[in-house]
Amino acid sequence: MTRALVTGSHERAAPVVDELGRLGIATSVAHDLPGLGAALDAGPFDCYVQLPWSLAAEGDTVVARVHHFLASGLLARFVAVERVLDRLTAGAVILLVAGHEPLQPTAPDDRQARLALLRVLAHAARADRPAQHLRIQVTTSDRSAAELVRMATDAPSGPAVPAADLDAVMSDRSYADWRVEILGLATVEV
Repeated sequence: MTRALVTGSHERAAPVVDELGRLGIATSVAHDLPGLGAALDAGPFDCYVQLPWSLAAEGDTVVARVHHFLASGLLARFVAVERVLDRLTAGAVILLVAGHEPLQPTAPDDRQARLALLRVLAHAARADRPAQHLRIQVTTSDRSAAELVRMATDAPSGPAVPAADLDAVMSDRSYADWRVEILGLATVEV
């Protein structure tokens, strides 16, 4: 039986959990980092869908609020993946769904930097578990629950997105292969 783990805020996780249930996939859910421990007891898992958690603005300055946003939101996702890695089966899928956004419209933001941090997380997870042959993808939050579930549960049949997206092309490769490929793209200017 396929088992899935979904983390993220209730409003983001509910449609994904419903879609997994519709497919008959047993699913454990954690709506925040403290709740992850109990959800992990139901493992091992064949797929892990990591959605953003809800955050409340904290801090009296913009710097403090951005720090809280990064530490409690985006960087807390690294902690979650680290805890989940030991509960995944060989060949499991990790789907990292972007979507943490600054809590104030006036806060500084860099969407590409946020996606880049998720890509770093994907490569770090792959490097920590090379023998597990994890399939790890990063995607944006504009996908439907059905699309996310398909990405997390379908067997690989080539890249999930156009080959121009290097992360998707490299999702089935080991960290060492990924590193060689990336370093091969480097150019030196004198």
